[in-house]
Amino acid sequence: MLADHDLHTSDVGVQLLSDAFGTQLSLLEKEIEKLAIQLRFLKQKELTKEFILDYVNIDRDYNVYELQDAVGNRNLFKSLQIVDQMSRNFGDNSPVKILSTLFRFFHSLALCKYLKTEQEQEIAKTLHLSSAFLAKNYKPGLRNFSATKIKENLLNIAQADLMIKGITPSKLPQEHTLKQLVYQLIN
Repeated sequence: MLADHDLHTSDVGVQLLSDAFGTQLSLLEKEIEKLAIQLRFLKQKELTKEFILDYVNIDRDYNVYELQDAVGNRNLFKSLQIVDQMSRNFGDNSPVKILSTLFRFFHSLALCKYLKTEQEQEIAKTLHLSSAFLAKNYKPGLRNFSATKIKENLLNIAQADLMIKGITPSKLPQEHTLKQLVYQLIN
């Protein structure tokens, strides 16, 4: 659909659009048409994360990518605030999607730590990102988490996943499970 309008976006842009519209392809197509008109007016061809957040009805402050950034920066207050807001509408922010994104983030950090990649170009190449600009989102996590803590966090996410899916019995509501997980990830 993007190619039809001579547009391109990053992996994060594709994920944002996918999260916003899911399988509703007709809505996605109409939204891309609107975005294409706006981009032509601005004489641009790239749908950046910021552009999508500005023009598509996605809550900029309380989405899974902002949570990922807050956790990567080890900002406990902001992370808990985001989880609290997101948990008010799990329809748009399913706990499984949140866990999946956090798992992908820490898995990417583990890969970069293992390969000792630190520069944005190296990170982009290692993670198969479309540009080095996107790699900047991983630098705080690489700086703030040791390899041991990353491994521990992957295990914590897996345990929370089992609790959210009901495989491991838990009396905690999903919101509390996510808040507990965020606390474990950061501390």
